Amino acid sequence: TFESVDLREIIKGVMSTAIALVKDKPIELQQSIAPRLPTVYGDARRIRQVLLNLLSNAAKFTEEGFIRVTAEATPPLEGERGWVVTISVADSGIGIPPEKMRTIFEPFTQVDASTTRRAGGTGLGLSISKHFVELHGGRMWAESTPGEGSTFWFTLPIEPISPPLVGEGPGEGLEQPEPKPGRKLLLCVDDDEGVITLFRRYLGKQGYQVIGLTDSTLVVEKARQLQPFAITLDVLMPRKDGWQVIEELKTDPDTRRIPVIMCTILSERERGLSLGATDYLVKPIIEQDLLAALERLDREAGYHRVLVVDDQPEDRNLLRRMIESQEGYEVVEAAGGQEAIALVRQARPHIIILDLLMPEVDGFAVLEVVKADETTRSIPIIVVTAKDLSQEERDFLNSRVEALLRKGLFEQQELLADVAAALERLAVGRQPSAVSD
Repeated sequence: TFESVDLREIIKGVMSTAIALVKDKPIELQQSIAPRLPTVYGDARRIRQVLLNLLSNAAKFTEEGFIRVTAEATPPLEGERGWVVTISVADSGIGIPPEKMRTIFEPFTQVDASTTRRAGGTGLGLSISKHFVELHGGRMWAESTPGEGSTFWFTLPIEPISPPLVGEGPGEGLEQPEPKPGRKLLLCVDDDEGVITLFRRYLGKQGYQVIGLTDSTLVVEKARQLQPFAITLDVLMPRKDGWQVIEELKTDPDTRRIPVIMCTILSERERGLSLGATDYLVKPIIEQDLLAALERLDREAGYHRVLVVDDQPEDRNLLRRMIESQEGYEVVEAAGGQEAIALVRQARPHIIILDLLMPEVDGFAVLEVVKADETTRSIPIIVVTAKDLSQEERDFLNSRVEALLRKGLFEQQELLADVAAALERLAVGRQPSAVSD
């Protein structure tokens, strides 16, 4: 909704939130707001998101020093129709290399790949932020010196402009499709449409259906109606924050058993878990972390998906009968290596039973592809083969697979024991031990 917006109130609220972002670091939060800062015409919720994204990025890439927010009215530059308010977020962080500056506003760009695990980051926050500013008739740009820090600026017009049509650009026009049979339903609750778009991108190819909800006051009602497999829940939302929402979900008899994964920029994991969250992820969230959280839900519920890869139908049938004799196991079959590689990405199995001797794409090739992909390398693999292995082949398999079984020479209980042990090691994060047969 476009209306007259008091930027002083927005900056005050966001700076209060930023205290939690830097609470464990020696960082001083500074602000300099012009005494008679005019109001602007825009969408208060999106302006808040832009400023919060910039402060969140500054906090992630600054270990000590300062983060400073300024706001002042400035005369129009070329291409601007009238006076604007210019807001800046400056930090004393690691800075951005010159060669990266050209792409920082592109979707899915990481400024420093080495910080992906430590500080997160997909670049979507900057891309969406720039888009939101441009919808207001403003612009966004940045300057940076490696090792010294970065400054991001954006402008907002003081005079009213025509509001944008809903549905323009990335993250807009969120459709609410009907639940589809056979697909796990995820309710994504976030006031930032960009996050919902990102989660759809992550999970759609993995067989999930993501339904987005930006109004946090409707979560319990929607959860009752949909009964989703899980809910991802932001914390910092207008009208009702995530802490209030999870309390309501966990006290309602119709929703209390639905797993909730908190997804927020706040590092308050203990608080989230104490309120009943199943898992807690800190934004920006990368694909493999979100998938891992959802897969943990399956395992904790005692449900295991097993991919059996073998070109011989009778061998696949035998393995299926052995595995599905145990409650809680579902078998997915692949008749060759190429099909297996596709199914690993689509079906997200919890464990793979793999033959080595297959035409065209053999088991060694499947193994290499699975272990080379960050999103699949943690999946345990048990090799069941009739092949006489050379020492070189044994060395290749060692530390890559959980167990090695000879076709025709193992009992059902041996296979089931190896499967259970592999899943147990996965649950506690241990690496496979040396294999033998």
